Amino acid sequence: VCAAPNALTGRLRVGLGITGHHVCPVMAEFAGAHPDISLETTHASEQNLCARLLHGELDLVVGSSSYLERWRDLDVTRLVRLHQACMVRRDHPLAALANPGELDILRYPIVLPQSVEPSQSDLAKRYAELGLPPLKPQYSTNSFELMLALLRATDAFMMMLHPAADFGGLGRHFLLLPDAVRMPTHFVAVARAAQRPRTRVMVLFEQALAAGFGAAPALQAAGG
Repeated sequence: VCAAPNALTGRLRVGLGITGHHVCPVMAEFAGAHPDISLETTHASEQNLCARLLHGELDLVVGSSSYLERWRDLDVTRLVRLHQACMVRRDHPLAALANPGELDILRYPIVLPQSVEPSQSDLAKRYAELGLPPLKPQYSTNSFELMLALLRATDAFMMMLHPAADFGGLGRHFLLLPDAVRMPTHFVAVARAAQRPRTRVMVLFEQALAAGFGAAPALQAAGG
């Protein structure tokens, strides 16, 4: 099929960390608006993705600002702040407490993804600061469906990070305890290798991300 006159063509390779899935609706809209652009995604940890980005195997990486901003050779743009909450089943013992504190929550088992994410290191520091035993997940899986099933079946909790204040409607099915554990603020962010030129396709996609999350039209690197 021939491309339409003046249609933008090219290839876009995007790495998605665990928080990167929040940009999937924007990616779908971008693909619909630019059907002649080849779009490829790689799903892995930010550590793996950043190395591949610097080696030229990826054009952009979307993930947690907390980790991406540690890499000096990356230009990182924050897209949207992530709301934080502890999530448990609605009839969890914590529901009987008027204002559950950190120690009330952290004494319960935790569900964590198998891949080590930036929020986990922040949470591990909080355990240490509170004098608790080292963070050790009772349940570890990368299946979000299984995570939710474990919450329903046990007294475990999990940390939720979400760009929407209503956590995508999860509060209809689970008890959410916003900001109950003191953690640094995380953002969904997009990164590119600072020494590699931006292609027109990359620029358009970054603009689509900014528009999709209500960020400023002129993207600025974090700290720049």
